[in-house]
Amino acid sequence: MKRLRIFLGIYLLMVVLVASAWAGNAVYIPHLTGGSDDWGDYLTLDNTGAVPEKGILTLFDKDGKQVYSSLLPEVAAAGETVINLKGLAANAVSGQIEGLNPDHLHCRVSLVNNAGGGVAEFLVGDDRSGQLAFLFGDFPMVQWKGLALANFSSTSGVVTFYALGGGRLLGTSTPQQIAGHGKLLGVVATWFPELDYHAVKKIIAVSSLSSLGGVAIAGDGSSARLLFTTAVPLAGFVPPAPSPGGDYTGTWEGSWVSNEPGYSGRLVMRLVQSGSHVTGSGDAYDTDCDQNDGDLINVPVTGTVDENNLISFDATFRCGAYLGTLAFTQGRLVGDTMTGVYQELVDGELYDTGTFTLTRE
Repeated sequence: MKRLRIFLGIYLLMVVLVASAWAGNAVYIPHLTGGSDDWGDYLTLDNTGAVPEKGILTLFDKDGKQVYSSLLPEVAAAGETVINLKGLAANAVSGQIEGLNPDHLHCRVSLVNNAGGGVAEFLVGDDRSGQLAFLFGDFPMVQWKGLALANFSSTSGVVTFYALGGGRLLGTSTPQQIAGHGKLLGVVATWFPELDYHAVKKIIAVSSLSSLGGVAIAGDGSSARLLFTTAVPLAGFVPPAPSPGGDYTGTWEGSWVSNEPGYSGRLVMRLVQSGSHVTGSGDAYDTDCDQNDGDLINVPVTGTVDENNLISFDATFRCGAYLGTLAFTQGRLVGDTMTGVYQELVDGELYDTGTFTLTRE
């Protein structure tokens, strides 16, 4: 038994000495799904060099406690190795690999949703910063957006998140505490409950700590399709001044579709936005108005954009002796496409309802 203790002591000393000697060559894992049986976490090591490579893997739990540290299996020249991280420490949420040759040994993290089947994979590198940009894509499959932010030092600190979209500041979070080797994880609503996640195009994290790394995360409702992108370190960030409303200025063309089957038509809007106010004019074609072949041309439009970047606007018109109002509401902007609903009143009575789609020219 004494011999075994001596052997273990020598082995641990070797690990510490190697880690100290190689500490300058490290990559950082900002996100693992520790504690969740719904996910599998895997580390792929690819050696593109002509000699074997290895390193030391250290994993941390959500409280910043070290839960695993050991030499990795040696990766053969031009070889590859896949490691099941849940098998090493099921509760690990972040980690780092020290002592590797970053020019030859390339590390990827793969997160597999066991129920939905989605797979997210991203390269891990040596970038750490006190200012990080989490960048989101808007595709039809995206039903939630979030981020994971890890602290790769033993020093605790404070992080502030800034939500941006459409070239403006949408919101600023309260300062968030992050422990040494700790992690912050959440969706947009975690820090910005008042915002529609569609409007948030990027989140900037700012801290006095220079040891932060992260990943932007997004997916569909079942996690069958996932988008994970490593956060981008910034050389500097100055929050833009807050401004109401979104970016709806332009000429828009699309269609209206009635909830009554068989009725639809072309729709054109020319909008100018100033702050939260919108003015302009619009054309609605193939309506039931019995004048001008049912085409309503150059109708004045007024509206507003709310704090969630949703637009509402009205167009009032006359058709003979009748006074009509088209109320377009819940307009949501994704990229350069606006979608929403409308209702039509004639002399104050509900006449029609439906949906609209407009794309900026």
